Parts: sequence; C-alpha cells; structure tokens
Amino acid sequence: TAENHLCQDLSANWTAEKIYDRRWALTLMDRAFALLKNERAAAGKASLFEQVKGFLSGEPAPGGYATVAAALQITPEAARMEVCRLRQRFRELMRAEIAQTIARPADLDDELRYLVDLLSQ
Repeated sequence: TAENHLCQDLSANWTAEKIYDRRWALTLMDRAFALLKNERAAAGKASLFEQVKGFLSGEPAPGGYATVAAALQITPEAARMEVCRLRQRFRELMRAEIAQTIARPADLDDELRYLVDLLSQ
C-alpha cells in the first residue's frame, strides 16, 4: 500500500527531496512495525499481534473487535486494550527510531510532526 501511495506521489510533481523524505518516513515506520512484531513474538503474543495489526492504523469496522476477540477467545474489551497498548508502543518505537536520526533531541517533536504531515499527504 505504501509503495502504491509513493508511486502516486511521484506523479503528483513532488520534489526529489520530498519523495526522499517520504520514503525515509515509510522506512522508519516499517522498522518500528518490525520491532513491534518481534517484541510481541518474543512475549508469546505473535498470534494476537497478527489478528490486531490491521487495527494499528485506524479503528476497525463495526464488529471488528468482536471478531478478533472470538478468534482469540478473549473479550472485545481485551482486544481493544491490546490495540491501544500496541498503538502506544508503536508511537514509542517511532520516536526512538526518529531520535536516532536527529542531531538534537529538542528537534524530535518537530521531526515527528513533519513525518506525520508527509505521510498524511
């Protein structure tokens, strides 16, 4: 999906710098996602992660939590809480990935906002 968006962006007359920055943002997201997946696997929650990973980027369709909960034999509220925890951890991992790429820690929030803006275009 990300690659398709990137191809569309290329045709939208973006500058080379903006295309590069967008690819960089997607790479950081991929790295944070892989770290999160590995953490969940190490915690013995790989199956749960696979069931809820699609909910990390937005709210599920109506009944989505109930469907996942039934598959995992947990309550819908437990599924919702797991997604909430995963989103929080994903944000932490993204911040950590970005922090490795900036010279001054004070720039972290600005850089994060810039990446969010790039990815929402």
